[in-house]
Amino acid sequence: MMDNSDSSSSSSSTTSLSATPKSKNELSSKNEYFAKTVRDQFFRDIIKNEKNWSAKCAICEETVLDNIGVTSNVNRHVKRNHQTAYNEWFQKLKQSEQQQPKLLDFISKKGRVSSPSKQLYPPGHQRQQQLHDAIVQNLIIEAGLPLSLVERPEFIKFMSTVDPKFKNISR
Repeated sequence: MMDNSDSSSSSSSTTSLSATPKSKNELSSKNEYFAKTVRDQFFRDIIKNEKNWSAKCAICEETVLDNIGVTSNVNRHVKRNHQTAYNEWFQKLKQSEQQQPKLLDFISKKGRVSSPSKQLYPPGHQRQQQLHDAIVQNLIIEAGLPLSLVERPEFIKFMSTVDPKFKNISR
């Protein structure tokens, strides 16, 4: 649904986004913010009210109307009316996603985490007691997690990463 008229409502608020860069030099600048959505890349002057929102196309100045939480009309407008600009942006988006490191790249591979010593804290050790109390107070009592948490393999691995000398507690 496209609408060339301005929407106004007493409860509407206006949010301005920067317009799409006009030249290829601006598009290739590595220091410039790169929008991850069609709306952020190609639209500005977003106006929201209770049920819908509208924005002006940064290329042709046409106002596009859509329901709150929906972007299909703005996507359709850009794909139909500005195919070349959309394709250039989409290629850059795919390239940036390939260069973006994945979360798993930062997590140690299984078996790579080495502990300086397999020796555990002796019973009553201050650090052992501190971790035990924190688990009981913060996780079991305050967060309401089940007691069985301490026996889950994921929790045991987590605690061995936090402190390899920690002797796991049991229910």
